[in-house]
Amino acid sequence: MAAKILCFDIPIEVPYKNATCDVMGITSLTPYNRVILAIADRMDVGPARMAAIGYIPSYKPKNPKPIPKLLEDEECWDKLVADVAAYITSFKNKHSETARTVKPFVISIIDTCSSAVDNEIKVSKLCSLFIHPLRHLMILLHAVFL
Repeated sequence: MAAKILCFDIPIEVPYKNATCDVMGITSLTPYNRVILAIADRMDVGPARMAAIGYIPSYKPKNPKPIPKLLEDEECWDKLVADVAAYITSFKNKHSETARTVKPFVISIIDTCSSAVDNEIKVSKLCSLFIHPLRHLMILLHAVFL
């Protein structure tokens, strides 16, 4: 017999330009492919870009800095749902059936591909700022002393 899956909201925020925006309507029962399409839509990117997205739940400790987990397939989505379910049920009082209020949380989506591209651009800009002027200076010095 299959385990019954509780239905609960999973608040997700995604990077969009220089800010974040919320993805609405995602629950524990939402299928993986629909989650990916909703995230891609809010990020304004194609589904192919979704191969490199990760997530960090806000309820995880901030120190040491958490490393994003990849959300690459249905199994990863199921693990995320199970993790959120465990977080929510941790607020249930063990001695009675009444539940305490669940502390608000959000699942932050991280575009791991974008940060790698951004880092390459930053390194490239840094090189052009320092290396190219040095090359010109060396050519100038070489011309002066020869």
